[in-house]
Amino acid sequence: MIKAAAETFSMVPAADAAGQKLTFGHVQKIFTPLKTTIILLQDDNQSICLLTSHWLGVHYYQFSNILRKTLSDALGVPFSHVLVFGSHNHCSAALTSQSRVFGQPMEKLFLSEDQLTTDGQQFVSETRRTAEKLRRNLRPVTVSWGEGRERRITHNNKGYRPDGRTYMIRHPERMQLGENFTGDIDDHAPVIALTDNRGYPAAFIVQFTGHPTTAYHPDYAVVHGEYPQIACDDLSAAYGNVPVAFIQGCAADSYSVESFAGKAVGEAVSRAESNGHLLGETYTATSRKLQNSQSSTLALAWDQVRLPFELLPSLEQMREQLDELDHFSARCQEGDDGALECVGLNFPASFSFEHRINLVEPVRQWVKWIIELHQAHGRLGIPEGVTTPVVSFCIGDVGFSGLACEPFMGIGRQIRSGSPFPITVPCGYVNDTSLVNIPDSQNNGDLDFMSSTYRYTKTMLPYKQPAGDLLAASAVSMLKRMV
Repeated sequence: MIKAAAETFSMVPAADAAGQKLTFGHVQKIFTPLKTTIILLQDDNQSICLLTSHWLGVHYYQFSNILRKTLSDALGVPFSHVLVFGSHNHCSAALTSQSRVFGQPMEKLFLSEDQLTTDGQQFVSETRRTAEKLRRNLRPVTVSWGEGRERRITHNNKGYRPDGRTYMIRHPERMQLGENFTGDIDDHAPVIALTDNRGYPAAFIVQFTGHPTTAYHPDYAVVHGEYPQIACDDLSAAYGNVPVAFIQGCAADSYSVESFAGKAVGEAVSRAESNGHLLGETYTATSRKLQNSQSSTLALAWDQVRLPFELLPSLEQMREQLDELDHFSARCQEGDDGALECVGLNFPASFSFEHRINLVEPVRQWVKWIIELHQAHGRLGIPEGVTTPVVSFCIGDVGFSGLACEPFMGIGRQIRSGSPFPITVPCGYVNDTSLVNIPDSQNNGDLDFMSSTYRYTKTMLPYKQPAGDLLAASAVSMLKRMV
């Protein structure tokens, strides 16, 4: 028998909060509070706790570890059985005063209280307060599930030039492909209900795959729950404001429609809300036709997966790219409107010159680092790969797999197709995303932004094949052992 308890808390960021944007300005406008849902699950053998949030900063080890320990201590759940999921909503405010360092997962580290913003400190307090309610509210539940389809609110954002080069499909490029272009997307919209003995939902868990970035503007920070929170609110309202937990899928190469469209802030927010209502409509319709789980047990397992790197890119190639990067930055500084492409990256004209420079500068530093490694002739250590955790768990007949990165949709598809469960929910953005995007083998080796975020570190090289397919294999192996 599974027991469950769930609560949602809501926070409005502080008036002077820093925004989640590369130019590091303060939040200019707050449109909605940001919500967080915590679900405690228990069977006869173990407990699992899920924290799901529409704040961007939760999937960062040094902060998620604080949340996991807070919940572990308050609920008596093992630290390893507490999982933190972020919707990856970009319209958020900072929870920490410390800048994130990509490429350096700090799996065992915790920030100190003075490294949290006012909002970060309040978030921890709200998490503790909410946890205190959960244990006493546990009640038996039945698990049921269904899977809708939603094709109106996201698109695949990896495009191919006639010469085979890849690029990032933002709004202007999408319009050239057709106003209703979606490409190869993951349209699964699962709904899992936890229903008490009276027939009332105690909570829902939902998932979808796509960056929530329609209302986001890199030069004007706003706070808004974006499509995931709006969709959850609609499903919640249909059932008397029951808690709804949102889990983001493998979304590295999927974005919400009209992302970076350059529209006025109010118009962008309105479209984000429309996206959310469309998904909420799909969730609500799916919730009316669920099937009951045949199993009533919980299971959870972890694995550590090694992802090897390729050899260093050639010195000649890196020198050519450095020249191209320097020339691009100079063009931006001169206000050249045609400065829109550089070393595989492409930018919409709506991006400010400052933001374009900010986006290529880390790549420039990566290229210089590779040149230094070549010139050191082996005196400097050359990284050979990274190790990252994978978690799989089940709630009755529903299998889940979580990855501490931004995985490509192809990884999620492999998990879903290889799983023995009747329904499987692949997830990214679990506890951490310091490794940024990890491509599947089909998408590995390209230079578009999504496929080459290792260039935003000074610790990582291109992945050796089969790249993220190794994560999928690990997740499926654990799921098979749970049946």
